[in-house]
Amino acid sequence: MSCSQSITFTKVERKPLTSTEKMIRVNLLALAVFAVSMTIAIGAPARLQPGQKPRSANIFFTDSKVSREVRDKIKGHKGMTVWMTGFSGSGKTTVAQNVEKLLMSRAENPMLVYRLDGDNLRFGLNADLGFSEEDRKENVRRVAEVAKLFSDAGFIVICSLIAPYKADREEAREIHNVDNVEFIEVFINAPLAVAEKRDPKGLYKKARAGKIKGFTGIDAPYEAPDKPDVDLDTSRLSIDESSQVLIDEIIRRTSLAQVNGTAAPCVGGNCDPLDVAKAVDASVGAGEKKLPVVDGAKPKTGKTEL
Repeated sequence: MSCSQSITFTKVERKPLTSTEKMIRVNLLALAVFAVSMTIAIGAPARLQPGQKPRSANIFFTDSKVSREVRDKIKGHKGMTVWMTGFSGSGKTTVAQNVEKLLMSRAENPMLVYRLDGDNLRFGLNADLGFSEEDRKENVRRVAEVAKLFSDAGFIVICSLIAPYKADREEAREIHNVDNVEFIEVFINAPLAVAEKRDPKGLYKKARAGKIKGFTGIDAPYEAPDKPDVDLDTSRLSIDESSQVLIDEIIRRTSLAQVNGTAAPCVGGNCDPLDVAKAVDASVGAGEKKLPVVDGAKPKTGKTEL
């Protein structure tokens, strides 16, 4: 092949990736993991109790070839579930949004954070659930199972939903404990009178007028935590103050500053690809075959509580 005119090629210098660009790459990979996680969790059967067997007989559980520790090292922090509970209007969503933004926008070592909001989930995953005691229990179970998958993959997951019953919240904790996934209960501790005065969605007014039945704090119970891991009185603390208390606790629990007495090799996504590849190889069992590395729906209920 020949050309009648000469072609000039310009050499393009490839600049090193910034820490933010590296973090974006890690985020894109993580999102693919979560797409699969959500598919697995949606429509899952009730959690099996000790001694119980799944309905299907010909199924087999498979472990990942990449350990949780390797994923943690790539991201620079451990995953965990932060479970917020409290009255509607107590400030769960507001604090969760602020914490998510602050952790992901840190100048150094930004963290992977994702919110599972109680109202939002009732437009999809939990659109078939109402606010009966049985539906509330199933709502908590589903959210806990999804949160565990996110946390296992390395996200800091912030769940904000009322979850009024102690037994249901303890079940959410147990769902995480059986797989050694970090879980903390955070009580957004605004008194009912304060939450009702705020009434950002006008739901208390409707409940008092009898237009909403089974509303937590009015004609449905709320069982406050006895010993929450974090207790935030949002009637006394500002949003920023509440957020900082929670951020400090999250960082303390998820830090990889020291791993077995040595500094973590990957912080904020700044990883040497060779180090990551070696870590992945080490997590694969001896004799195992290694794959090559490639360089308008509406919810059932008309009301929602947060």
